[in-house]
Amino acid sequence: MLKHLTFKAFTEITKTATITVDQHGGRAKCLQRLVRLDMPVLTTVALSFETVRHIAQGKMTDVEAILDFFGETPLVSVRPSAEGADWGGPGAILNIGMNERRHAVMVQRRGEDAANAIYLRFIHTYAVQVAHLDADLFPPVQRPARSDVAEALRIYEMETDEPFPEEPAEQLAGVLRSMARAWEGTSARLLRKARGAPENAGLGLVVQRMALGVGKDESGSGVMQFINSTTGKAQITGRYMSQSQGRDALALKHAAIYLTRDPRGPSLEELAPEIFDQLVGLGELARAKLREEMQIEFVIQESTLCVIDAVRVRRTARANVEIVVGLAQDRIITRDEALLRVPPRSLNELMHWQVNPEAERRVLAGGIAASPGAAVGKLVFSSTRAQALAAQGERHRQPGAASGDRAAEARAGHGPGAFPAVPPSRDRQRGRRTGCPRCPVSAKGGVEGNSGPAPDAVAMEQHTPEEASAMAEIRLGRRLQPIRASGMPFLLRVSRPDCQVGTGAAAPKAGRWRPDAATASGAGKPKPGCASTAHGLPEKSARP
Repeated sequence: MLKHLTFKAFTEITKTATITVDQHGGRAKCLQRLVRLDMPVLTTVALSFETVRHIAQGKMTDVEAILDFFGETPLVSVRPSAEGADWGGPGAILNIGMNERRHAVMVQRRGEDAANAIYLRFIHTYAVQVAHLDADLFPPVQRPARSDVAEALRIYEMETDEPFPEEPAEQLAGVLRSMARAWEGTSARLLRKARGAPENAGLGLVVQRMALGVGKDESGSGVMQFINSTTGKAQITGRYMSQSQGRDALALKHAAIYLTRDPRGPSLEELAPEIFDQLVGLGELARAKLREEMQIEFVIQESTLCVIDAVRVRRTARANVEIVVGLAQDRIITRDEALLRVPPRSLNELMHWQVNPEAERRVLAGGIAASPGAAVGKLVFSSTRAQALAAQGERHRQPGAASGDRAAEARAGHGPGAFPAVPPSRDRQRGRRTGCPRCPVSAKGGVEGNSGPAPDAVAMEQHTPEEASAMAEIRLGRRLQPIRASGMPFLLRVSRPDCQVGTGAAAPKAGRWRPDAATASGAGKPKPGCASTAHGLPEKSARP
């Protein structure tokens, strides 16, 4: 007989609470494991997948009851908790509960600078992520004053025709609603489906008491891990930033300090040796009990350590082998489990020749990292057209992105020496340019300094999705990279004997490039100092 479990709408994460990955997500379950290890985790409440779905449908849960877990003057954060760590989710929102009353109290306890910074940060985040206002309305302020806070509140009221919410319950309800609906949006569904998530993947949310990371005594935030993500060797890495919140230490590396003693600058080990030793001990405990190498996100609140989260360290395939071998040698996992932790698909990367990372080298040119490739086929410039061709059995490049891109899979990688196609741009809202930075591309796609346009592309012009669809039958030969497009700017790479350039565009015009004519006009001549080849690497360089 099957046992049916009934889950509450929200549950405080304790050692004995009923928290499961398939109902509350991976982050919620990991936090429970940290609580069971007696780590200094702040009070946390987990909302189940079903509760979040109801919120997205307009059925708000009892936010007042949630806030009761955090005292009379709650100040909390909300983070996503998906079942799969790689499925993504909305960004975390901090400092929920900040208002005029809390600001006045914070000025007395932690100083006006800290109070202004926290309040202004919350106003900006709420306005952009919850009220969906333009981020450009709220320019960053280095050292916010009370007048900056008042101006931000004025802008919010002017843009929304209503005052900024003062009640913590109203703020929390707005945040939960925004994050739940973002997860259920069409783009989010397609993106996580491309990452391997099932169609009905759920999202949990965790509401956690805030550790401010600002104050008169030593306060700040940071992350720490205990292995090198590239090699898998034991090495304490990460950053710490005083008077900061969230993952500011990684986002603002110029203002962060090292963790261990380093001749290049100050370190947490020197600034707060007791807290540093405590973090190292927590890392060893997590490795032994969770049987994995973890990255710990932490906050120091007035010389007191708080653990915010812990996630599995991202690593290369080579580093993963080193890590599982180390765990097996230390008898944390068995040899059989170590073998099962090496995905078969990673063997291809492990067995390829690679450039020695410690070898001496001379940098000739820089550019955006992208894989080289080779393909000849149809170019599709709308999601509708891509899906139609897919239904007819014609497949194109599948970059793992949204909409019709999901149905696109170019015929690249066939034949000896073939390379994978170009990976999609991370920034889906604007064009990207790759290749040699010394050969800039003009607005019309020509290489500046040359009398002729770039080969195989001829000219880059803007087209609507409908206009671009009509050009879907264009066939471009030579080493033209597969192009992904869905009616938006995309990454285009063209190759020529002397240099490779690329530009974001909506569609290329068809054309032919004759080497003799191009050379005669000067288009085939490289710019002085250009060291790029067709793939943006020096000749005869080993492929990593």
